[in-house]
Amino acid sequence: MTTKKQKIMDAALELFVEKGFDATPTAEISKKAGVATGTLFHHFGTKEELINSIYLSIKKDFANSLIASIDKKTATKSQIRQLWLGMLEYSVNNPNKANFLHNFGYSNYITKETHIEIEETFNFAVKIMIQGIEEEIIKPMPQDFFAEVFSGLFYALTRYFINNSQKFQDPEYQKMAFDLFWNAIKT
Repeated sequence: MTTKKQKIMDAALELFVEKGFDATPTAEISKKAGVATGTLFHHFGTKEELINSIYLSIKKDFANSLIASIDKKTATKSQIRQLWLGMLEYSVNNPNKANFLHNFGYSNYITKETHIEIEETFNFAVKIMIQGIEEEIIKPMPQDFFAEVFSGLFYALTRYFINNSQKFQDPEYQKMAFDLFWNAIKT
């Protein structure tokens, strides 16, 4: 990715989180990025394309971080714990990205095609959960329902730990965070 393109994405990320999508004109994004508005449109045909590119970039970075945090040689419950705590750690370490995902992940700005591409990127996590169901350590439930339970608790804990990041370093808080999730899904 070119430096100018990355600067545009970084500036837009910050402004979208701070002001919202509709309240952020492309001229302001360009100014913050230190590029001409024409340069923004050279890299991104529309503001909608820009927000989808940011979303994809963050989600792929998030997925790569999670993949690196999971030891596939451990038991399924341990992998689920590593996944869950890895998600929270990524969010604490990247609060702007976490807030962006929270604010825009379910918005109409993110296209169906973008969501489909991301589903494929997170297939590794779905496989771990399916393995847990097959091992009968996770309650069988419809995937869309599971996703809502997962997302709701994740976003609540993310907000808490972003606002109290020192507590995330405390093993007792990490245990509580995982136990909340585990108790919601275990058989």
